[in-house]
Amino acid sequence: MRQPRLARALAAASLSVLATGCATGPQANPQDPLEPMNRVIFKVNDT
Repeated sequence: MRQPRLARALAAASLSVLATGCATGPQANPQDPLEPMNRVIFKVNDT
């Protein structure tokens, strides 16, 4: 009785670990069009 329960738990754990590998998003745009404005606002907030 314990073996099927353990096997089911291990299968669920391995499936969830493998599924997290698919949870990656697309690469962010390295050229942020709002970066100059964000830097000015950060500089004002930092002072």
